[in-house]
Amino acid sequence: MPILRKTEIFEEFVMEKKIIYLKAEQSSYVNHGKIHIGDIASVFCEDKEIEKKIKNIVLYEFDEKNEKEGRVFLSILLLIEKISEQIPYGEVRNTGETDMVIYYKAEELKSKKWVQVIKILFIRLVFLEQALQLWDTIMM
Repeated sequence: MPILRKTEIFEEFVMEKKIIYLKAEQSSYVNHGKIHIGDIASVFCEDKEIEKKIKNIVLYEFDEKNEKEGRVFLSILLLIEKISEQIPYGEVRNTGETDMVIYYKAEELKSKKWVQVIKILFIRLVFLEQALQLWDTIMM
């Protein structure tokens, strides 16, 4: 039986395992290229710093310049692996799906509001002109 040094015993007590609960959804939709754990799964840990760190772990990146939409299939094992790399003293408990699909669709450029207002005014003006012409025809 190996002899433990005092520091090893102390570290063992200090580095108490943190329990991390994950609940991943079967399918998720994102409109940004970087997929974080927090985008596709609910995370709970008593230590809120660890919870925040886990939610920000990047799982996958779409090429936003060349891909306007796509999908990727992930396993819960990838999430557990990424969490274990960042939080080696954590114990991950999955309460959700084991396989997930993430759909990505780039956010379309939103047209400016004033452009929409001009279009609406133009259409109303055209209808008003036609209505006035019809009125003029009826009155004659």
